[in-house]
Order: sequence, then structure tokens, then C-alpha cells
Amino acid sequence: MKKGDWVQANREGSLRLVSSNWGKWALALQNIVSLGSFRKRLERAIYFNFLAMSVEFLNPTDESVLRVYIERKLALFERALKKLDRLNGRKFDKSPIIFNMKQFERDSLLQAHLIKQMKEAVRRQGEPEVIRLAKEGIESGLFPVLIQKGLSGAYWIRSKEREVLGLFKPFDEEPYAINSPTKRGEQVPLGRRKMRPGVAVGEGAHNEVAAFQLDSFLGFGVVPKTYYASFTHEAFHSIRENRLENLKKKKKYGSFQEFIEGFVPFPRLDRELIPDIPLDEYQMVLFLDLLIGNSDRHFNNLLVGDGKLAAIDHGYCFPDVPPSMGMALWEALPQADQIFHVGFKKLANHFPLDELSWKLRKSCFRSVKSMQRMRERLALFRAAVNADLTAREMVGLFSIENFYKLVDLGDSLDERAKEIVELYTISKK
Repeated sequence: MKKGDWVQANREGSLRLVSSNWGKWALALQNIVSLGSFRKRLERAIYFNFLAMSVEFLNPTDESVLRVYIERKLALFERALKKLDRLNGRKFDKSPIIFNMKQFERDSLLQAHLIKQMKEAVRRQGEPEVIRLAKEGIESGLFPVLIQKGLSGAYWIRSKEREVLGLFKPFDEEPYAINSPTKRGEQVPLGRRKMRPGVAVGEGAHNEVAAFQLDSFLGFGVVPKTYYASFTHEAFHSIRENRLENLKKKKKYGSFQEFIEGFVPFPRLDRELIPDIPLDEYQMVLFLDLLIGNSDRHFNNLLVGDGKLAAIDHGYCFPDVPPSMGMALWEALPQADQIFHVGFKKLANHFPLDELSWKLRKSCFRSVKSMQRMRERLALFRAAVNADLTAREMVGLFSIENFYKLVDLGDSLDERAKEIVELYTISKK
């Protein structure tokens, strides 16, 4: 093929050289006739490219794809729109296309930011011993085992002795993420608000690690050890692959929570043993959930073993807006009728929030707003325990309406929290 040759493309994308004069006349006539619909054809091409890019750039295993689409594809579309305007010789409404292009650019930048944060978190943390053993198990030929239940991709990782070491949750397989193997609901870019209010898709891994670090900071010991991790294996899910053939190795980043032996989900506990759960264990889980703003605490993500409680599954935590908290645990157990131990009152009144906030912001990239929301929840809890309210009595107090009343109050936060508690206790009498 040389300069000046006529080429025709079919619907399958194959190119055919047009050499005869009548063929060239037919091709020219076809182009002239279809010129009036050129705008619609270009719009379809742009939307098709958006679809194709969604499949491509939403796969966070390749940052170069993001860069190419942001720097080149969007610029190409902008040039095409300008050229289209000149070809048609008249103005037409480009706003829907431009809106989609700006939305795509915003999503791309958000996702690139999350990918960078996740890789940086793994790099700075280093490699704990349990992660090293897990990698040895994968390298020995043991497949990560996908959990069939749930809304996201979560994999049991084993040692080379076939011992279950922990659960790995890739951040790009979270609920609503493009690579989630469940495909429930609309799949959106990483960084988009789709999970729960105040929590973005792809932040679950940060929240899992942050919950463990907060628990360790306070010395509660109710959250199993949780780390950042990266593993490489073909068993991990990618929307771009046929699951039955041609699987490629993919390097995934996410959270890894150690498996704890001898614990069972709360629903499997004999009802007669519920009153035997230690009050301090129960109240530590409640206080933990209050601090992290957990909107997803239910009995299936609470484990019991040997008189101890273990709290798991903290992806829906650390919101940057007032949360709608899951309050089932606050009222369902008989321990809910007891006031909080004096130790929690002392801790609430002398809480090292600034130190904790600095730690979570630095190591887990939790935002300033999410830490401010924690400050507001803590202020309301502090006023409640000082008023000797029980957990059951606090259920109505910790409402999203009351949390909104405390947003960004500054120095008047504690006074406002006391007022809310006073009004609440009067209304309950």
C-alpha cells in the first residue's frame, strides 16, 4: 500500500484496497451520501471508545493504559469534535459528549491516585512474615481459593504446607469495582462513590488495615492482624479475560487478614452461651465500631471463640460524611443493658485522637474529613458515657441526623454533643 491508494474498511475492521475506477466512484458516492450522518457516527464511535476504555482503564494492573487514554485519547476526541464541526458546516450540541469526556478524565485521575496510594502503602509497609509464607505457598503451586459468597473477590491464601494463612481482598475486586467477580450492580471506576455514603470503591483495603491499626493502637486485640499485600497469580479475576481459557498472571494489591483458629461466626454460637460473652469484649467491639464509623456490622462478621470476640470485614468504615451506622450489635445482646465500663469513660475523656489521626492519615491514607467525622462521633459517645447511658439507650442517639448536627463545629463540638445527649435523655423519659 502506498500514498494515494484508496482503502475501504468493512464492519469487521478488515481493510481492502480499492483499485478499480468504478470501485473508487462507489466509495466516493457512499461517503458523500453518509456525510449527513457523520456526526451520529462519530458520536457512536466516541461512546464505543468510552465503553472500550472502561474495560481497559478500569483494570488497575496497568497504569500506562490510564496515562495513554488521558493524554492521547481525550485529546484525539477533542480534535475530532473540532474537525466534525468544520465538516458539517454548522454548530451542534456537543455538551453531552464533552460531559462524558470530562467525567471520564475525572474518573481516570481518581483511579490513578488510588492505584498510586495502594502501591505506596505496600512498599512502605514492607513484607510481614505471614505474607512471605503466603507467597511461598502460591509459588509452590497452591491456587488462591475464591470465596463464593459475598459481593467482592476474596481469596483464601495457603502456606506450602496447605495451612490457611489468611484472606486476601484485592482492592480492584471490591463491590462495584470493574473486576469484582460477582458483577452485582453497576460497576464503576475506582474512586467513585458507590459503596456506602462517604466510602469510595477501592478504599476498602485501606479501611481494613486502618481498623486493625486503630485496634492495635488502643490495645483491644479484637481485630485479627491485617496488612497490605500484593500477590501474583492467574486465579485472580479480570474483566478482560475469558475465565475458561488464556488466563494470565495478574499482580494484585489489597488487604490480607490473618486467619484465626478456633473462632466461629456468631450465628453458630449456642444461644445459651451468649450471656457468657465477657462484657469488656462486647463493649470493645462497640467502641471500635463507633470510632471507625462502621456501617456494616452484623452478626456474620463477628466471630466468637474461647470467650473472645473477633471483629472482621471493615471495608465500609472511616466515611468522610456522617454515617448511618449498623446498630444491631448495640441492642441485640443482654450485655447491651449494662453501662460502659469506667475504663471506656476515661479513654473517651482523654482520647489521643490527634496522635491516632496522624497515624491513620500517614500509614493508611485516611482523609482529613474522615478523621474529623471520627472526632464528632467520639464527642457524642463521650457525652453519652458521661451521662451513664447503656449501649441499648445509645441506639437512637447515634443517628445520622444527630451526627449531621455536629459537622465542623470546631471548639463548640463538645458543648453541642452534651446538648444533644441532654435533649435525647429527656425525650426518652
